[in-house]
Amino acid sequence: MRFSPGQKTTPVFEERAAFQQALALLQARNWAGARQALETLVTMVPKSKQYRALVCLARGREAQSTGRAEEAFLEYQRALQLDPDLELVQQAVVELRQGRR
Repeated sequence: MRFSPGQKTTPVFEERAAFQQALALLQARNWAGARQALETLVTMVPKSKQYRALVCLARGREAQSTGRAEEAFLEYQRALQLDPDLELVQQAVVELRQGRR
């Protein structure tokens, strides 16, 4: 199949690259950016409990960073229900209990 220079192609979804980008945004504490990247992953891979749990983590981190501790805790609980072994969420709960943002 040949493509002409003006022909449009459908972009290919690179799950691994998108996941790495989302993790980098979490690492950089860009909670809103991470949430958006993870929501895109959930749209593309809706069966992934890990991605859905990480969306909850990002929402919780956003809430925690603006002093909404109760909302953050509820998001972390949702995340742990989806993926009980997710260390990033466990760490966030510890930080929340210690009063850190």
